[in-house]
Amino acid sequence: MTMRNWKEIIGYGLAGVLFGAALALGLEATFYLEDFEAGISLNRV
Repeated sequence: MTMRNWKEIIGYGLAGVLFGAALALGLEATFYLEDFEAGISLNRV
């Protein structure tokens, strides 16, 4: 393997990890906002 191949593998690995983390954070934020809005509506009743 040449260094270029290693850099590509590491680059794709980092991109995949960052994409996965962003996706997980986005899903968590969505669920959190839904729970937050549900809590507000429950408090208003």
